[in-house]
Amino acid sequence: MTEGPAAAPAVAPSVVPPVSPPVAPAVGVAIVDEVPAAVEAPDPEAPGGARPGTPARGDRVRASLTHGGTVWMLVGSLVAAGGAYLFQMYAAQAVGSRAYAPISVLWTIQYLLLSVLLYSVEAWALRAVTQAGGGLSTLGSAGGVLAGLLTGIAVVLGGVVWATSDRLFVGHAELAGAVCLTVLSYALFVLVRAVLAGRNRFKAYGVVTSLESVVRLLLVVLVVAAGGGAEAIAWSMPFGALAAAAYWLIARRTRPAPDRPADAAGADAGAGLERPGRFLLAAVPANACSQVLLAGGPLVLVAIGALPEVTSTFFVAVTVARMPLVIAQGGLLSRLLPTLSAMARAGDVAGLARWCVGTAAAAAAAGAVAAAVAAVLGPAVLALLYGADFRPSVALAAGAAAAVTLSAGSMLLNQVLVACRREASLVVPWAVALLAAGAAVAAWPGHAEGRVLLGTVVGQVVALLALLVSCLGHVRGLRPAETSGHSR
Repeated sequence: MTEGPAAAPAVAPSVVPPVSPPVAPAVGVAIVDEVPAAVEAPDPEAPGGARPGTPARGDRVRASLTHGGTVWMLVGSLVAAGGAYLFQMYAAQAVGSRAYAPISVLWTIQYLLLSVLLYSVEAWALRAVTQAGGGLSTLGSAGGVLAGLLTGIAVVLGGVVWATSDRLFVGHAELAGAVCLTVLSYALFVLVRAVLAGRNRFKAYGVVTSLESVVRLLLVVLVVAAGGGAEAIAWSMPFGALAAAAYWLIARRTRPAPDRPADAAGADAGAGLERPGRFLLAAVPANACSQVLLAGGPLVLVAIGALPEVTSTFFVAVTVARMPLVIAQGGLLSRLLPTLSAMARAGDVAGLARWCVGTAAAAAAAGAVAAAVAAVLGPAVLALLYGADFRPSVALAAGAAAAVTLSAGSMLLNQVLVACRREASLVVPWAVALLAAGAAVAAWPGHAEGRVLLGTVVGQVVALLALLVSCLGHVRGLRPAETSGHSR
């Protein structure tokens, strides 16, 4: 799914191949090993396949954002975001706020599945494909381990959903099958994107990213036109990812990236690859904390017994507010990382410290502005787009906008820890933030929506402050060339 799009892209402790990966994991982290190559690698789909020169330090951020591959990733992400929002508006108006509740819960599960687990899978596969050369077939036994792991997750998650279907899906236990299909279809989706990215196929990557959302939108229109209700819409949701993954049958027939040797995909190419289980154990915890904090509100509302229409309205308000993350996760995080990594290797303590403080201050100021604008315009705009049943309170509109804007700032701070090769330090700030959010929900005596909203905002404030403290602590301990030659 796309968050707005699921394309977006968290924590991915990994190495980046010749080009900075278009993976924007949920915590907003894409980890690289050979950063200079990420900046200077040729883009086979840019006009002429030109190799950009190494920019001066002052131009590095601008150069990373204007690279040809970034454009394709951003276009794909924005198309996917538009399709995701149109899907939600159309489905919500077609079935109403009460019947929409199971769709909002399935979407939340789908989003958390992608951002917590599958974007990390994409990062692992991207690194593995780049290391081995060729496509997924080169992963060897490591690919088999990954397939078994994902199948097991699909079965277990489907069983949990079936056992709790009375609460999650208002008694529609059969939607547990849709959850299983969601796991497998989106796993295939991210693996196809990993192969395309690993072969520098940015145009095809953008097409796959957008196709998932566009096909899902077309399917919901057909389902509603045929008289289908909320359950039928929910079942149609995973097929967008399957259709996007099927594009591989077309993309694979075109030329591979020119820097791939023809014999790279030997029979034993995957023999030396890191096992996905170990990789995911390092990547998933921080993703889980950050994404539960950002997107878990509807599930918390269900758990504390909120009315279905309250859950639907909360879901819509927070999802629409996530547009800043659509931009941040559309490849920009991966493009900024090489610059920050170069600064870290050079021991630029003052520059990184200024960047951290400036980012946190800008996020706080932008959050205040976003909250004020959303308080004035948010309720009317959402009622216009989704229908009067989905009109949020002023507090919900303002709080959702502030929380998401603060989260975007935190994602940028995540990149500093990754650039300093301290990605393991991401877990503690996000875990502390999640605990603070839980404490706020438990302690506040108000109604369900107010409690969950307060917990979301408190958690994001704590995350931003905790990440700032952690970043400054690690930055001040840098030494020139400390991170060079250090590989996991």
